[in-house]
Amino acid sequence: MFISKYREKDIKWQVIGLNEYNSIKAKLDILKKTKLHTNNLKTTEFTPGCWSEFNYRNLRDQKILIINDNYIIKAYKIKTTVASVNQRQYHKSINALSSIKSKFRELTNKTFKQCFGTVEGKLERCVPKQLYWSKNEPYLGNVSSVDFSSHYPASLCEILPDSHTAIVKSGTIKPTAEYPFAFYVKSGHLAIYKELDTHNWLFNRNLKLEDLFRLKTIKKPDNIKVFDDTFKQYITPDEDETILMKPSKYTLKDVYQHFYDLRKVDPDAKLALNASIGQMHRKIYNRDKYAHLAAIAIARANQKILDLIIKIKFEDIIQIQVDGILYKGGQQYGIFDKYLGAPVQEVLNRPCRWDRLGVYMIDLGDHMKVKCQGYNATTIGIRPEESTKFEDMDSWINIIE
Repeated sequence: MFISKYREKDIKWQVIGLNEYNSIKAKLDILKKTKLHTNNLKTTEFTPGCWSEFNYRNLRDQKILIINDNYIIKAYKIKTTVASVNQRQYHKSINALSSIKSKFRELTNKTFKQCFGTVEGKLERCVPKQLYWSKNEPYLGNVSSVDFSSHYPASLCEILPDSHTAIVKSGTIKPTAEYPFAFYVKSGHLAIYKELDTHNWLFNRNLKLEDLFRLKTIKKPDNIKVFDDTFKQYITPDEDETILMKPSKYTLKDVYQHFYDLRKVDPDAKLALNASIGQMHRKIYNRDKYAHLAAIAIARANQKILDLIIKIKFEDIIQIQVDGILYKGGQQYGIFDKYLGAPVQEVLNRPCRWDRLGVYMIDLGDHMKVKCQGYNATTIGIRPEESTKFEDMDSWINIIE
């Protein structure tokens, strides 16, 4: 006997990437496509073989696909910018921040919220973008690279803000020894006393760091806009609003060091390191409201990259991608020791073919380091990551089924 409407518990959810989505959709009957939503699936209309798709909460890079597979309702959340999703890693990464918070409580007998406080959505405006930059023309020659080990987690091992101490000031107020954290919530800037001020990033003529301040369109769960992208409209120092915070008595050094030490023997530890900071400032900002911590982590990480860039001749830099710099020649700027936050010299004076950001091969002698961002196949019958010589890059292609 049919019920009038499918219940939420009857729907089997799974997160997939673009490849899985294309494969599943190719097998569906276009004549059975409906406009039904998971909110109004009626058994009399959404019969076996029927399917529907729509954007997830108006996010451009995520979609929902729902299918009635012989009365089993399957719902797929698609990450359109990701080729494929490792299901085990995905489900483990969901609990990344929970693992960090649990370990913190174990070590301190305190909660995250007690020690760092939470902040509302407008502080998400101060979370910088990750740093990406590349030269304009291909390069063939010897290269070196420096990559920071666990770049973002290491940036949370220093003093951190406590939002319980927050005070609001009109205008652009500089941080002090007492209030070392300043968040400028209209312009999207932030500053840390005697450490960094993101206003200064705008004076870098080479990198055009204005792109790091693309303010988020922040939405509540009901999709009501709180802010629009208004950074392009210049905000004078007097027009800004500053939120100052004192430092917390606690840091996350022992917590992240614990997971860093475990990462080689426990893959879940590496997931906790990599995914936890992103979960402090989710696109749908309705839980784990720690945007002030995420802002500090990413700003510090970007600043460390910028400080290293100063040491390297700008004309020698090939690309900057989040936590690493690839540059021409054989000058050593990193170290060969590896610890939490270390600037590790990953490559030193090795042959390379670089086509564009995230697309290159480096000959390391015993094997090739291959980065094939945007490619998932070749015309010579191997996967791009299996390439063994620079010429193989000419065969790289992207297949969208």
